[in-house]
Amino acid sequence: MENSLFFAKGVSFEDIVETQLIDGRNTFVKTITRSGHSTYRIVTVANCIPEAFERFWRPLQNAGCLFESGDFGFVLYSVDVPANADISLVYALLEEGERNGIWDFEEAHFGHSVI
Repeated sequence: MENSLFFAKGVSFEDIVETQLIDGRNTFVKTITRSGHSTYRIVTVANCIPEAFERFWRPLQNAGCLFESGDFGFVLYSVDVPANADISLVYALLEEGERNGIWDFEEAHFGHSVI
C-alpha cells in the first residue's frame, strides 16, 4: 500500500498485498507482509475551526503520524501511525482530541507489535 486508505479496514501504509484484476479493477485478495503501521480515521466535529484542529493534531505529528485528507461531503483524515511510533501515546492523543470535542476517531487497522 502506498498510502493510508480512507475506507478499507485491516491494511495500513506499506503493507504488501495481493490483488486480482476483477472487472477492470484491482481487488484486494490478501495481505502478504505487514508493515507494522496502524491506521486511524478522524472526522472533525461540525464546528471545529482549523486552529483547534491544528492544536490537537500537532502532538500527533510530533509523535510521527501523518495524514491524508479527503472531502466526501465531510472531511475525513486517514492517519498513518508508523511502526516506530509509541502507539499508546498516539491513542491517548486521539482520545484527547475526541474528549475535547475536536474530532471523532476510529481504528481502521492495528498493525503495531505489542510486547
